[in-house]
Amino acid sequence: MNKFVYEKLARIPFKELTTIDFTAIITMLPKSSKTLSRTLMRDVMKQEGILLTVITGHLYKDYILALLLKHAGEDITRRQYQSFSQKLAKVNELGYLESDEYHFLSEINKLRNKLAHDVFYDMSKWDIRKLPPIEHYGFRVPKNRPYRILLVEIVSKCCFVEVYDNIAKRNPWLYLENIPES
Repeated sequence: MNKFVYEKLARIPFKELTTIDFTAIITMLPKSSKTLSRTLMRDVMKQEGILLTVITGHLYKDYILALLLKHAGEDITRRQYQSFSQKLAKVNELGYLESDEYHFLSEINKLRNKLAHDVFYDMSKWDIRKLPPIEHYGFRVPKNRPYRILLVEIVSKCCFVEVYDNIAKRNPWLYLENIPES
């Protein structure tokens, strides 16, 4: 994980978390890009709220896991690769993921399942210390519920983009992958 970014984020006072503006990053991206990397970054960064951030990032990661499995010669139509966790386990077994990347995606999958299957899920009950950057870089966990949720959203956005970028650096063909025609 990007030590510089997370160490800097870990030092930001909680009240200043609300001032982080991801639109600055979005404005640097092309308006209509068909490459997966730019589309992922734009779509994840523009989401507001933890629910949309987690679900959008999760959908992209599911698609990327399927691409990695196809690239490895796996038949992703087989029943064993229908769930995110099954794809994640196989991609990890094939060596495409670093330990922290796998850990982040696994924890985000658990959070996504809670958010998607329990309309009344209370985010304040989720232990954000399970996310690798919070575990490793000395983040103080806010007691204030809105700040806790905002911290998860910000760290998740950074992790979604970073995990993709790290995987793509090891698999450069992903940078050129176009988004599918709908």
